[in-house]
Amino acid sequence: MIAHARAESAAFAKQANDSGVRTPSALAEAGAGLAMLRHDVCRLEQYTVFESTQVEEVQRKLTEAVAPHRLIVAEPAMDASLRRIRLGDLAILLLRYGAKAVVLPKCADDLVLVKFILSGECEVSDRDGRFTARAGDILILESLRCLRLVMSSDCEELIVPLRRADIAAVSEALSGRTPPRSFDFDRHFNMGDLNGTALIRLLQYLIVQATASHDSAAVLAVPVTSLLIHHLLLNHAAVRHANCLPRTTVVPYYIRRAEAFMAENVRERVTLGCLADHAGVSVRTITSGFRRFRGESPLAILRDLRLQRARDQLLDPRAGSVTEVALRCGFAHFSRFASAYRARFGESPSATLAKVRPH
Repeated sequence: MIAHARAESAAFAKQANDSGVRTPSALAEAGAGLAMLRHDVCRLEQYTVFESTQVEEVQRKLTEAVAPHRLIVAEPAMDASLRRIRLGDLAILLLRYGAKAVVLPKCADDLVLVKFILSGECEVSDRDGRFTARAGDILILESLRCLRLVMSSDCEELIVPLRRADIAAVSEALSGRTPPRSFDFDRHFNMGDLNGTALIRLLQYLIVQATASHDSAAVLAVPVTSLLIHHLLLNHAAVRHANCLPRTTVVPYYIRRAEAFMAENVRERVTLGCLADHAGVSVRTITSGFRRFRGESPLAILRDLRLQRARDQLLDPRAGSVTEVALRCGFAHFSRFASAYRARFGESPSATLAKVRPH
């Protein structure tokens, strides 16, 4: 029997709440999403790839099934297992190590891994820092470079490997533009989030179809990978410069309202909270909306707006001093303004001003 597959979401919520890490609402959301997924995970029970207690064998089998890596298990015994179902080129893996395990992936720039944590914990460390994903969390690991994963002995996860070439092809077909180098996928989010719940339902559908009959699996073999990638690009990628969005995408009203508010209040102190209040949405909604439709956070857009306004004024001989321009454009710290200005325009504010001032 697959470990934890029939566990109740209420038991999970109590365990996570005891850790003191999540808010009650986040716990409830994660528990609901987890319960949805666990309902269909048992279907993978008969699709065994291997069951093993030998570290070397587990490492070899997982290298074949996922990606090259080094596996370190300090405990004297492990009880690992891997189940797998396929829909064409798309594989859905159910993995359990049965012991505390450290995974050090070798360079595999051609893969993106989507992980659904069903039980236990997975600690993720790389150049950007460290965080812990728990039952009810979803991970999108776009880069495996310098990655270190530590799985608790009770960790069980679903893994969906995606080829970067397939993601790039879908992105180009969707937008008509050259794909970006990095899609900046959400690395860590909750199964109970709005988009997390949609992803869980899509995964449930794929699991049911892959295990229902050979006919349905054959029919779905071609479009399912594209369908999953479409969902990830449109809901879980920062899509810098809107490279992954169709040209005809309609920008939501709250983004246009927020942008107008920023343009009218360049000089004022604008926080994310007051921006969200003016737009009539939550902080979370306005942040995700800007990342999806503008490719950057609201405050990054505001900074760029201020910098461009400052440059326009510095190119006007009547503008005044650099300090006066900085203050008029909402920059209270001159050194930060000068640094950001140079990074954006490749020259100092005083150099811009000198272009229009008589010697």
